[in-house]
Amino acid sequence: MHVFSRPIRRQPRAALILGVGALFAAALLAGPARTLGSADTPSKTADSSEFVQRWFDTAVAAEKAGKNDEARAAFLRVLEREPRHMPALVELSRLDKRLDRKDDALDWAVRFLDLWRWLKEKPPALVDAQRELLAFTVEADPLQRRALALKREYVGKLLKLANEQMDHVAWHSARAMLLEAQATDPDHPDLAAGLARILKEGGNELAVADESGGADPLAGVTPEWVAVNDPLHSDWKDAWTLETEHYRLKTDAGYRVLKTAARAMEQVQVFYRQFHQYKMKGEAIPPAGVCIFKNHD
Repeated sequence: MHVFSRPIRRQPRAALILGVGALFAAALLAGPARTLGSADTPSKTADSSEFVQRWFDTAVAAEKAGKNDEARAAFLRVLEREPRHMPALVELSRLDKRLDRKDDALDWAVRFLDLWRWLKEKPPALVDAQRELLAFTVEADPLQRRALALKREYVGKLLKLANEQMDHVAWHSARAMLLEAQATDPDHPDLAAGLARILKEGGNELAVADESGGADPLAGVTPEWVAVNDPLHSDWKDAWTLETEHYRLKTDAGYRVLKTAARAMEQVQVFYRQFHQYKMKGEAIPPAGVCIFKNHD
Protein backbone atom coordinates (compact mmCIF):
# COMPACT_ATOMS: atom_id res chain seq x y z
CA MET A 1 0.00 0.00 0.00
CA HIS A 2 1.34 3.45 -0.90
CA VAL A 3 0.49 6.73 0.75
CA PHE A 4 0.99 10.18 -0.74
CA SER A 5 0.30 13.37 1.16
CA ARG A 6 0.52 16.96 0.04
CA PRO A 7 -0.71 20.24 1.54
CA ILE A 8 -3.49 21.95 -0.40
CA ARG A 9 -1.89 25.38 0.21
CA ARG A 10 1.76 26.20 0.87
CA GLN A 11 2.58 26.25 4.57
CA PRO A 12 6.05 24.78 5.20
CA ARG A 13 5.73 23.92 8.86
CA ALA A 14 2.18 22.64 8.53
CA ALA A 15 3.26 20.59 5.53
CA LEU A 16 5.91 18.94 7.70
CA ILE A 17 3.34 18.11 10.35
CA LEU A 18 0.85 16.68 7.92
CA GLY A 19 3.38 14.87 5.76
CA VAL A 20 4.95 13.01 8.68
CA GLY A 21 1.43 12.20 9.84
CA ALA A 22 0.75 10.52 6.53
CA LEU A 23 3.77 8.27 6.98
CA PHE A 24 2.50 7.30 10.40
CA ALA A 25 -0.89 6.46 8.93
CA ALA A 26 0.79 4.34 6.29
CA ALA A 27 2.47 2.29 8.99
CA LEU A 28 -0.84 1.80 10.73
CA LEU A 29 -2.48 0.61 7.55
CA ALA A 30 0.07 -1.97 6.49
CA GLY A 31 -2.38 -4.81 7.12
CA PRO A 32 -4.87 -6.29 4.64
CA ALA A 33 -7.39 -3.83 3.23
CA ARG A 34 -11.14 -3.80 2.63
CA THR A 35 -13.26 -1.15 0.79
CA LEU A 36 -16.06 1.59 1.01
CA GLY A 37 -17.73 4.45 -1.00
CA SER A 38 -18.76 8.08 -0.56
CA ALA A 39 -22.11 8.80 -2.12
CA ASP A 40 -23.47 5.40 -1.14
CA THR A 41 -25.62 5.02 1.97
CA PRO A 42 -25.73 1.80 3.98
CA SER A 43 -28.68 -0.40 3.26
CA LYS A 44 -30.86 -1.34 6.19
CA THR A 45 -29.49 -4.75 6.96
CA ALA A 46 -31.53 -7.87 7.05
CA ASP A 47 -31.92 -6.48 9.97
CA SER A 48 -31.38 -6.60 13.63
CA SER A 49 -34.61 -4.69 14.15
CA GLU A 50 -36.59 -7.30 12.19
CA PHE A 51 -35.07 -10.09 14.29
CA VAL A 52 -35.88 -8.24 17.51
CA GLN A 53 -39.44 -7.42 16.49
CA ARG A 54 -40.10 -11.00 15.39
CA TRP A 55 -38.99 -12.41 18.75
CA PHE A 56 -40.87 -9.72 20.68
CA ASP A 57 -44.09 -10.53 18.79
CA THR A 58 -43.49 -14.24 19.41
CA ALA A 59 -43.06 -13.59 23.14
CA VAL A 60 -46.23 -11.50 23.39
CA ALA A 61 -48.24 -14.16 21.52
CA ALA A 62 -46.86 -16.95 23.73
CA GLU A 63 -47.68 -14.98 26.88
CA LYS A 64 -51.26 -14.38 25.71
CA ALA A 65 -51.58 -18.13 25.08
CA GLY A 66 -50.44 -18.84 28.63
CA LYS A 67 -47.11 -20.30 27.51
CA ASN A 68 -45.04 -18.45 30.07
CA ASP A 69 -41.79 -20.37 29.66
CA GLU A 70 -41.85 -19.87 25.88
CA ALA A 71 -42.68 -16.20 26.33
CA ARG A 72 -39.84 -15.69 28.77
CA ALA A 73 -37.35 -17.42 26.48
CA ALA A 74 -38.45 -15.23 23.55
CA PHE A 75 -38.15 -12.02 25.58
CA LEU A 76 -34.63 -13.08 26.54
CA ARG A 77 -33.80 -13.57 22.86
CA VAL A 78 -34.88 -9.97 22.29
CA LEU A 79 -32.51 -8.74 25.00
CA GLU A 80 -29.66 -10.86 23.67
CA ARG A 81 -29.77 -8.82 20.48
CA GLU A 82 -30.94 -5.50 21.96
CA PRO A 83 -30.13 -5.15 25.68
CA ARG A 84 -31.82 -1.74 25.77
CA HIS A 85 -35.15 -2.92 24.40
CA MET A 86 -37.36 -1.19 26.94
CA PRO A 87 -40.72 -2.87 26.14
CA ALA A 88 -39.07 -6.28 26.59
CA LEU A 89 -37.68 -5.20 29.98
CA VAL A 90 -41.17 -4.10 31.02
CA GLU A 91 -42.81 -7.34 29.94
CA LEU A 92 -40.11 -9.51 31.51
CA SER A 93 -40.46 -7.69 34.81
CA ARG A 94 -44.23 -8.17 34.77
CA LEU A 95 -43.94 -11.81 33.73
CA ASP A 96 -41.34 -12.70 36.36
CA LYS A 97 -43.42 -10.92 38.99
CA ARG A 98 -46.42 -13.12 38.10
CA LEU A 99 -44.17 -16.20 38.13
CA ASP A 100 -43.03 -15.27 41.65
CA ARG A 101 -39.47 -14.62 40.44
CA LYS A 102 -39.31 -11.43 42.48
CA ASP A 103 -35.57 -10.90 42.33
CA ASP A 104 -35.48 -11.28 38.54
CA ALA A 105 -38.52 -9.03 38.18
CA LEU A 106 -36.78 -6.38 40.27
CA ASP A 107 -33.61 -6.63 38.19
CA TRP A 108 -35.50 -6.07 34.91
CA ALA A 109 -37.37 -3.14 36.47
CA VAL A 110 -34.15 -1.49 37.70
CA ARG A 111 -32.55 -1.91 34.28
CA PHE A 112 -35.56 -0.28 32.67
CA LEU A 113 -35.50 2.63 35.14
CA ASP A 114 -31.76 3.16 34.62
CA LEU A 115 -32.35 3.52 30.89
CA TRP A 116 -35.41 5.72 31.42
CA ARG A 117 -33.47 8.13 33.61
CA TRP A 118 -31.17 9.22 30.76
CA LEU A 119 -33.73 9.39 27.93
CA LYS A 120 -33.97 12.90 26.53
CA GLU A 121 -37.45 12.18 25.19
CA LYS A 122 -39.63 9.86 27.25
CA PRO A 123 -41.79 7.56 25.04
CA PRO A 124 -45.43 8.37 25.90
CA ALA A 125 -46.40 4.72 25.45
CA LEU A 126 -44.08 3.73 28.31
CA VAL A 127 -44.95 6.44 30.87
CA ASP A 128 -47.49 4.25 32.70
CA ALA A 129 -45.05 1.33 32.66
CA GLN A 130 -42.35 3.53 34.19
CA ARG A 131 -44.65 4.55 37.03
CA GLU A 132 -45.67 0.93 37.58
CA LEU A 133 -42.08 -0.34 37.70
CA LEU A 134 -40.93 2.51 39.92
CA ALA A 135 -43.69 1.73 42.43
CA PHE A 136 -42.79 -1.96 42.26
CA THR A 137 -39.08 -1.34 42.96
CA VAL A 138 -39.85 0.91 45.94
CA GLU A 139 -42.18 -1.73 47.36
CA ALA A 140 -39.98 -4.73 46.58
CA ASP A 141 -36.72 -3.11 47.69
CA PRO A 142 -37.14 -0.19 50.14
CA LEU A 143 -33.39 0.47 49.96
CA GLN A 144 -33.49 1.00 46.19
CA ARG A 145 -33.86 4.78 46.43
CA ARG A 146 -30.89 5.02 48.78
CA ALA A 147 -28.82 2.76 46.53
CA LEU A 148 -29.68 4.90 43.52
CA ALA A 149 -28.74 8.11 45.33
CA LEU A 150 -25.39 6.62 46.37
CA LYS A 151 -24.74 5.41 42.80
CA ARG A 152 -25.46 8.85 41.36
CA GLU A 153 -23.18 10.54 43.91
CA TYR A 154 -20.38 8.03 43.32
CA VAL A 155 -20.52 8.24 39.52
CA GLY A 156 -20.74 12.03 39.63
CA LYS A 157 -17.58 12.25 41.70
CA LEU A 158 -15.77 9.79 39.43
CA LEU A 159 -16.67 11.80 36.33
CA LYS A 160 -15.54 15.06 37.94
CA LEU A 161 -12.21 13.52 38.97
CA ALA A 162 -11.73 11.91 35.54
CA ASN A 163 -12.19 15.29 33.83
CA GLU A 164 -9.62 16.85 36.16
CA GLN A 165 -7.18 14.02 35.40
CA MET A 166 -7.65 14.53 31.65
CA ASP A 167 -6.97 18.25 32.03
CA HIS A 168 -3.69 17.26 33.72
CA VAL A 169 -2.92 14.73 30.95
CA ALA A 170 -3.20 11.78 33.35
CA TRP A 171 -4.94 9.67 30.70
CA HIS A 172 -4.54 6.24 32.29
CA SER A 173 -5.96 7.39 35.61
CA ALA A 174 -8.83 9.14 33.86
CA ARG A 175 -9.62 6.06 31.82
CA ALA A 176 -9.63 3.84 34.92
CA MET A 177 -12.11 6.19 36.60
CA LEU A 178 -14.36 6.33 33.55
CA LEU A 179 -14.39 2.54 33.27
CA GLU A 180 -15.31 2.31 36.95
CA ALA A 181 -18.13 4.79 36.35
CA GLN A 182 -19.22 2.82 33.29
CA ALA A 183 -19.39 -0.39 35.30
CA THR A 184 -21.58 1.36 37.87
CA ASP A 185 -23.85 3.31 35.50
CA PRO A 186 -23.26 2.14 31.90
CA ASP A 187 -25.91 4.40 30.39
CA HIS A 188 -24.70 7.68 31.89
CA PRO A 189 -24.61 10.16 28.97
CA ASP A 190 -21.35 11.86 30.05
CA LEU A 191 -19.27 8.69 29.76
CA ALA A 192 -19.09 8.69 25.98
CA ALA A 193 -17.57 12.17 25.79
CA GLY A 194 -14.83 11.34 28.28
CA LEU A 195 -13.90 8.05 26.63
CA ALA A 196 -13.96 9.69 23.18
CA ARG A 197 -11.57 12.39 24.41
CA ILE A 198 -9.14 9.76 25.66
CA LEU A 199 -9.29 7.88 22.35
CA LYS A 200 -8.52 11.11 20.51
CA GLU A 201 -5.96 12.76 22.77
CA GLY A 202 -4.61 10.07 25.06
CA GLY A 203 -1.29 9.34 23.35
CA ASN A 204 -0.14 6.21 21.55
CA GLU A 205 -0.92 3.71 24.29
CA LEU A 206 -4.55 4.77 24.63
CA ALA A 207 -5.47 6.82 21.57
CA VAL A 208 -4.04 4.23 19.19
CA ALA A 209 -4.88 1.06 21.09
CA ASP A 210 -5.39 -0.69 17.75
CA GLU A 211 -5.28 0.16 14.06
CA SER A 212 -8.46 2.22 14.37
CA GLY A 213 -7.66 4.01 17.61
CA GLY A 214 -10.26 2.11 19.59
CA ALA A 215 -13.09 2.98 17.18
CA ASP A 216 -14.97 0.68 14.84
CA PRO A 217 -14.10 1.69 11.26
CA LEU A 218 -17.24 -0.11 10.06
CA ALA A 219 -19.59 1.72 12.43
CA GLY A 220 -22.85 2.51 10.67
CA VAL A 221 -22.37 -0.09 7.94
CA THR A 222 -22.36 -3.87 7.77
CA PRO A 223 -19.69 -6.21 6.38
CA GLU A 224 -22.24 -7.21 3.73
CA TRP A 225 -22.66 -3.59 2.65
CA VAL A 226 -18.89 -3.17 2.43
CA ALA A 227 -18.56 -6.37 0.38
CA VAL A 228 -21.15 -5.06 -2.11
CA ASN A 229 -19.76 -1.52 -2.35
CA ASP A 230 -16.00 -2.11 -2.24
CA PRO A 231 -15.75 -3.41 -5.81
CA LEU A 232 -17.48 -0.23 -7.01
CA HIS A 233 -14.52 1.80 -5.72
CA SER A 234 -11.60 -0.42 -6.70
CA ASP A 235 -10.54 1.80 -9.64
CA TRP A 236 -8.79 5.06 -8.84
CA LYS A 237 -11.28 7.16 -10.82
CA ASP A 238 -14.07 5.82 -8.57
CA ALA A 239 -11.98 5.65 -5.39
CA TRP A 240 -13.42 6.34 -1.96
CA THR A 241 -13.09 9.94 -0.76
CA LEU A 242 -13.56 11.45 2.67
CA GLU A 243 -12.99 14.95 4.02
CA THR A 244 -12.18 15.44 7.70
CA GLU A 245 -11.36 18.61 9.62
CA HIS A 246 -7.72 18.63 8.49
CA TYR A 247 -7.48 16.14 5.59
CA ARG A 248 -8.95 15.20 2.24
CA LEU A 249 -8.48 11.48 1.72
CA LYS A 250 -8.78 9.34 -1.38
CA THR A 251 -8.14 5.60 -1.63
CA ASP A 252 -8.90 2.57 -3.77
CA ALA A 253 -7.74 0.27 -0.94
CA GLY A 254 -11.12 -0.07 0.74
CA TYR A 255 -13.57 1.45 3.17
CA ARG A 256 -11.78 0.17 6.26
CA VAL A 257 -8.55 1.80 5.08
CA LEU A 258 -10.38 5.07 4.37
CA LYS A 259 -11.96 5.31 7.82
CA THR A 260 -8.91 4.03 9.71
CA ALA A 261 -6.58 6.43 7.89
CA ALA A 262 -8.88 9.38 8.56
CA ARG A 263 -8.89 8.70 12.28
CA ALA A 264 -5.15 8.03 12.43
CA MET A 265 -4.33 11.25 10.59
CA GLU A 266 -6.50 13.35 12.89
CA GLN A 267 -4.77 11.82 15.91
CA VAL A 268 -1.35 12.44 14.42
CA GLN A 269 -2.00 16.12 13.73
CA VAL A 270 -2.85 16.60 17.42
CA PHE A 271 0.43 14.95 18.41
CA TYR A 272 2.56 16.95 15.99
CA ARG A 273 1.04 20.26 17.05
CA GLN A 274 2.31 19.42 20.53
CA PHE A 275 5.63 18.00 19.31
CA HIS A 276 6.43 21.10 17.23
CA GLN A 277 4.63 23.52 19.59
CA TYR A 278 2.76 24.69 16.50
CA LYS A 279 -0.58 26.52 16.73
CA MET A 280 -1.24 25.06 20.15
CA LYS A 281 -4.45 27.01 20.65
CA GLY A 282 -6.22 25.08 17.91
CA GLU A 283 -5.77 27.67 15.14
CA ALA A 284 -6.65 26.51 11.63
CA ILE A 285 -4.10 24.47 9.69
CA PRO A 286 -4.29 24.26 5.89
CA PRO A 287 -5.91 20.96 4.88
CA ALA A 288 -3.73 18.27 3.36
CA GLY A 289 -4.54 15.85 0.59
CA VAL A 290 -3.82 12.20 1.37
CA CYS A 291 -3.83 9.57 -1.38
CA ILE A 292 -3.57 5.89 -0.44
CA PHE A 293 -2.98 3.43 -3.28
CA LYS A 294 -3.62 -0.27 -2.85
CA ASN A 295 -0.72 -1.27 -5.15
CA HIS A 296 1.85 0.01 -7.67
CA ASP A 297 -0.69 -0.13 -10.49
